[in-house]
Amino acid sequence: TDVMVGLFDRAIVLDEEGRASSRIRTHPFFDPKIDPVMEKAARIENRWFFISFQGWVHEVDVTGPEPEFAPRWALLDEGDRADSWLPGGPQPVAAHAGLGRLYVLMHQGGVDTHKQHGTEAWVYDVNRQQRVLRVPMRNPGFTYLGVSIELPATQTMRAFCWWCWPSRSA
Repeated sequence: TDVMVGLFDRAIVLDEEGRASSRIRTHPFFDPKIDPVMEKAARIENRWFFISFQGWVHEVDVTGPEPEFAPRWALLDEGDRADSWLPGGPQPVAAHAGLGRLYVLMHQGGVDTHKQHGTEAWVYDVNRQQRVLRVPMRNPGFTYLGVSIELPATQTMRAFCWWCWPSRSA
């Protein structure tokens, strides 16, 4: 199975031994001078989700022989932007393939605060490209594990999760 790696305007397809089997030049899918994307992305199957500093999702599908770039979509609405919400943290994004959900740590900040820890975790349905949940963090979140885990549905586990990630709807 070949693997495609790359970013911005180049992709290299690696063979099973890790050698470059082809090189692809594409059009840039973001402008690093205006709104750079974070180098850490989340993946659902062959779809990669890159988050920009200003709160846009850039989706790249690497199913075919060349990457396909979907139109960007917004993490933030006008009210969120007016309240200065932005994504941030060392690893601010994760995905759950089974649920089709993208999880993004968010904080209130200004320009160049993309390393600031999140005070809320926002959950998005990637197929509808819209937010479905906001979860206030009891303690500022600085990263996601990056691994999907299944937790037992016990009362103790629910209490522990509520303590870590309280939800007003619970």
